[in-house]
Amino acid sequence: MLTDPVCGRPSKDAEHVAEGNALHQWVARSALGQTPGQRPVVERARMTAQAQREVVALLRERTRESISLIEALTDEQLGLPCGPPRTVDEFVKRVLIGHYGTHHAEIERKLRRS
Repeated sequence: MLTDPVCGRPSKDAEHVAEGNALHQWVARSALGQTPGQRPVVERARMTAQAQREVVALLRERTRESISLIEALTDEQLGLPCGPPRTVDEFVKRVLIGHYGTHHAEIERKLRRS
């Protein structure tokens, strides 16, 4: 159940994905020379997740933002450096998209156990 308040539950994993995605978008936008605003904070110390409805809404919002960011990238932008030693393209694949995949598997595993 996504509303379980105990650390390590699927709800906390889902919230972490949403928070992490905001940070990953910020890194990509910074590499593109955009002005993404203040660096988002990923809250690792909080032991409870938001309510299921809030987490799902946040994940949807972050996914839409990422899609908009990725769709607009040109080949030239994909080749820009984005932290050592990767390009924006590699960062998008490994981190911005890959982060979802990594945690999706973990959330599925936890849901099967509960």
